[in-house]
Amino acid sequence: MILNSISVLLIICSIIPIVVIIGRHLHILASIDVESIPAEREARVKDRLILERLKRRWKSAQTFITLVFEPLMKIYSLIVRKAQHVQGWLGEIREKQRRSAIIGGTHTMPEEDQDKKISALLERARAELADEKFEAAERTYIDVLSFNEKMLEPFMGLAEVYKHQREWEQTRDVLICACKLLKERGHEACYEGIYENEQLHYAEMLYDLSDVYQKLDQFSKALKCMKEAVELQKNNPKFLHGLVRIHIALGERLRAEKALDLLLKANPENGRVEELEQKIKVLSY
Repeated sequence: MILNSISVLLIICSIIPIVVIIGRHLHILASIDVESIPAEREARVKDRLILERLKRRWKSAQTFITLVFEPLMKIYSLIVRKAQHVQGWLGEIREKQRRSAIIGGTHTMPEEDQDKKISALLERARAELADEKFEAAERTYIDVLSFNEKMLEPFMGLAEVYKHQREWEQTRDVLICACKLLKERGHEACYEGIYENEQLHYAEMLYDLSDVYQKLDQFSKALKCMKEAVELQKNNPKFLHGLVRIHIALGERLRAEKALDLLLKANPENGRVEELEQKIKVLSY
């Protein structure tokens, strides 16, 4: 017991001088600038550089994510809106057909009453289109189709509605339907000149469809439509002019020159020939 007490006393006596020495020199230790030590300063510089590099990489990553995903999200939103629009359109047609069958539409309404109903709807749709009430006109034209899905005018009216709203994909779709309808009415005979009015009407629809294809940057399809229109109306300056423009857009100089010769033969007084010639000259063979 006495030995333990002596040991503790000796340890205390040894520590006291050490504490006194440290206390005397504490202000010196506190005044030491750690950053002035080369190794410490280098370590801090490295840490700062690494942090700055991480910040730059994160900023670059944020920029990349914004550039890539923002357009994708816009495209996705546009596709969803268009799909919803088409789905709603088809749903309205089906609903109108269902209602017409139930309450006296195409299946039960007398033909005379049905014709009166269609005439009234078409008159209203024309007025709505003229007043630029495009959504109302669209619904009314769809109402007409619920009575007679083979009628040409509602499709032409819908094409005008979508064209005014610059909805080119919908314009294309209804014009394709209109062209098919006209062919079903015996358009093949147009080549023999039996249906002269319908032939010209069909050529005009092809011209409009070609113009829409160009707006969608689908020039090969635009060219096909315009060639068919020219085949139907060989000496029509409007269609020949359109053919020249498409060949120019495709960079086809020889074909553009050939089409321009046909245009000059059909209409020597055409005031836009010089403009077309200047555009053709810059094309390569």
